[in-house]
Amino acid sequence: GKVAPSVPIPEDDKTLVRINAGVHIAAGLALATGRAPRLSAAALAATVVPTTMAGHAFWQQKDKAARNAQMTHFFKNLSMLGGLVLASVDT
Repeated sequence: GKVAPSVPIPEDDKTLVRINAGVHIAAGLALATGRAPRLSAAALAATVVPTTMAGHAFWQQKDKAARNAQMTHFFKNLSMLGGLVLASVDT
């Protein structure tokens, strides 16, 4: 809101998840087909961070099995983030 106050940013979770899914689909297809690979990799990298933090918060899990499962997904996403960052700066 402070950076661009005139841009309407949705507040409800359902809309934010739909926007995130749209970015994942559009940027994923663009990266897979080689269209604007650096831009699409950067867009995917930017969306992986909040998705991972919200969806795989292993530090909040009390059950050991659930914690291990969430840690696996967290570190999988972290490794994908590394690859996306490399793809976004690759010339």
